[in-house]
Amino acid sequence: MRILAAALLLVLLGLQYHLWVGDDGAREVWRLHAAVRAQRTENRALAERNAQLAAEVRDLKEGL
Repeated sequence: MRILAAALLLVLLGLQYHLWVGDDGAREVWRLHAAVRAQRTENRALAERNAQLAAEVRDLKEGL
């Protein structure tokens, strides 16, 4: 019974290691979330700039 418990514990530890430290683990998920936040911030700034440029083009076309 002890051997089975030890084997299960080793499997559990191996899975936990893969979850937290592995290539597709929690650390990678956190990094990707941060990258998405940064991209959304940049996209908002670029959308605002595009709106300003569109307004300027509209003003130039209408001569106001």
